[in-house]
Amino acid sequence: HGLGVILGWAIYLTPGRHRARLKNNLIQSGLLAAHPGLLRQVVGETGKGLLELPAVWLRPLDKVVHLVRETRGWEQFEAALQSGQGVVLAAPHIGCWEIINLYIAARQPFTAMYKPARREDVDRLMRQGRERGQARVVPTDLSGVKALLGALRRGEAIGILPDQVATLGDGAWAPFFGRWAYTPTMTVRLIQSTGAIPFMVYAERLPWGRGYR
Repeated sequence: HGLGVILGWAIYLTPGRHRARLKNNLIQSGLLAAHPGLLRQVVGETGKGLLELPAVWLRPLDKVVHLVRETRGWEQFEAALQSGQGVVLAAPHIGCWEIINLYIAARQPFTAMYKPARREDVDRLMRQGRERGQARVVPTDLSGVKALLGALRRGEAIGILPDQVATLGDGAWAPFFGRWAYTPTMTVRLIQSTGAIPFMVYAERLPWGRGYR
């Protein structure tokens, strides 16, 4: 994470669209005016997010799971699973989302949707890093949706990144911080059609590389 902060600033200071997009988004949200130091924090967290990927994907599963130092709401999650209705975990791109499926899959079956990479070697690395324990990843197509439905009907948990850009015909235009954003609706449709219990989940980075909450 220390090296990630350096990487984050190196990327931010490199000429290109990244710097302007990052700053404009914070201004548009109104957060930068209220929290002037937020830009500096976001730059560092962006770099941390890049460099923690090898640690999560390539370390032995037990060591990855041990990085999670604390959980909140786990009792409610287990109680929801006991209902047999299935659970939908909505995990936006906040913190270390990559560790969530491995933490859960070390304890029980877990199916998550992912967008396959264009390069075969990168896609293979992603799958090898994510499909461990009882984890299964499925693509963002009809076969993936069917797999998610099957898992919910078996009373299992599934994971979805709900803030990805929806493909044409799979979303709805919705206001978002003063702009119209084409927003995926699959998460809501899965919950409505199966009666599954929804949870929002994220893995917060603890200070000084101490792990995650």
